[in-house]
Amino acid sequence: MVPEDIQAYNTAIAGFEDAALTEPAPEGAAGHFLILLSEPIGMQLAGQFSLKDWCEHKLTKEQRQFVNTPSNQPIRLKGVAGTGKTQSMAVKCLRDLYADIDSGGDKSVAFLTHSSALAHEIVRGMFFAMDPSERWAQTKTATGHPRLWIGTLYEFAQERLGYEKKGLKPLSLDGRDGREIQRLLIQDAVSAVAKDTHVVCEMFPNCRDLADRITTPAAHTSLIEELMNEFACILDAENIRKGNEKADRYIRSPREQWQMYLPETVHRRVVLEIHDVYQRLLKNEHLLSMDQMIADFSRYLTTHEWTQLREREGFDLIFVDEYHYFTRVEADALHRLFKPRAKHLDRWPLIMAYALKQSTNDAALGGGVERFRNPGVGESVPVELSKVFRSTPQISAFLHDLDGAFPAMNLPDEFTAYAGLSDKKNGESPILLEYQKDINLIDDVFDRAVTLAHALPGGGSQVAVLCLNENLFDRYREASRVKKKSVAVTSREDLRELRYARTRCVFSMPEYVAGLQFDTVFLINVDRADLSDEHVSLGAQRRYISRIYLGASRAENRLIIASSGERGGRSELLKGPLQNGSLIAISS
Repeated sequence: MVPEDIQAYNTAIAGFEDAALTEPAPEGAAGHFLILLSEPIGMQLAGQFSLKDWCEHKLTKEQRQFVNTPSNQPIRLKGVAGTGKTQSMAVKCLRDLYADIDSGGDKSVAFLTHSSALAHEIVRGMFFAMDPSERWAQTKTATGHPRLWIGTLYEFAQERLGYEKKGLKPLSLDGRDGREIQRLLIQDAVSAVAKDTHVVCEMFPNCRDLADRITTPAAHTSLIEELMNEFACILDAENIRKGNEKADRYIRSPREQWQMYLPETVHRRVVLEIHDVYQRLLKNEHLLSMDQMIADFSRYLTTHEWTQLREREGFDLIFVDEYHYFTRVEADALHRLFKPRAKHLDRWPLIMAYALKQSTNDAALGGGVERFRNPGVGESVPVELSKVFRSTPQISAFLHDLDGAFPAMNLPDEFTAYAGLSDKKNGESPILLEYQKDINLIDDVFDRAVTLAHALPGGGSQVAVLCLNENLFDRYREASRVKKKSVAVTSREDLRELRYARTRCVFSMPEYVAGLQFDTVFLINVDRADLSDEHVSLGAQRRYISRIYLGASRAENRLIIASSGERGGRSELLKGPLQNGSLIAISS
């Protein structure tokens, strides 16, 4: 009889899932060692088409106009979700780079995104699909620098500032962990201000509405969400600090409709008190917000050091994808990244792609949308894409009707109405499922998602359950009933985890899967409760609708929306699509 060895058993079981998910390696010739790498996500999105295929056959008339526009000037590429903005940017970037190399030039090119995952998982994958030889990654300038640099503005800033060597850690706002740390710090700051005698006695009597939100724990969820946006898009982005000259202007200046509702100067003084405590908490933890890092980086770009290095380490051409996520300070830093020789007729060759309604924060609106037409580099040439490749006509019709829910905020013409025209065959109409309780919603939706994951050729990586509410998302993903049926994507940095979604679905939030597409999307908890707070500003409404828009536009063929009676039932935002028939309510 073989003796029982529980330790060996546990070791074997611990590796079972990884072993089951591992692709079998192909047999190779004797004496050769093969390494099998997973196909990059970007390669799946780009398809098996070479750069030549794209340039000669695959581009639409609008995309070709963009790709052929001379790159000696600023160009802005607009388009609704699914029109191929990122793919068009990748084609133009590679074509311009190779044209310069083949003509004996020595230009250096940057492809910047707001997300590291988008840069390294998707954009690099697209380049690899168009040219598997990786010529784009191997060529160097005369000074030995890469001809093509791909990454985020934060990564480039960290390279220059060397924070890690100094024992400082940037606080990532791109990932869920970074947002949660920020949320906790702001919660602590709110609690501290609620007990501050000076604030309570001198300020609260003159702003009872804000005081009530600060002293009522039940109101903290929406309050902290708005404070996070105010800090990231205004206070930190513009380096406003309690007591400085910028703070005085912040207190007295008129506010835009998209901003947090702070009608009187005393309201803004209270927010500055909360921000001041938040800043001290960051300092005590030796953390830097991303906006603080960019503020430091902007100052670095004006130093004598960078003036000396700019000709050698700057860029001749810069592509910026997801420009709508860049704050005004980030956008203002871009022209300083160019080599002096890149300037042509008082304009810098910045090529940017964006879709304002896909932005789930207000970074794009800080400083006004004029910076899209003249983004600090001179007047830009506009190119707009209208043909939708991702979604069926039925899903496009839903997005068109949802568009009518965006609040009127006196935004200029950059915030245009949805005008996408689907190029795909007809599919199923989006449906609305209504449940009595959250637990009923979760059980049924994930059962449906797993069933589809088994049936679709791409498996679970083609099925996404996207939650609109952060608190619910955190609660759901820790539940065992959800864990065993899904792979959680909790930041845009862990998109590589999608390869484990074989018979399980993807579970995430819309902003973490921006840039990806799925055969089927379940958009859950589109509930009345999320916009029922009387203090919710127009800006908060816009951000919430943008989250729905972003999540729904990830779907290629099938869109299912779910709401819970436990949270007030279906959102009022669905009224237009239901009336127009682009969304059909069925019994769950």
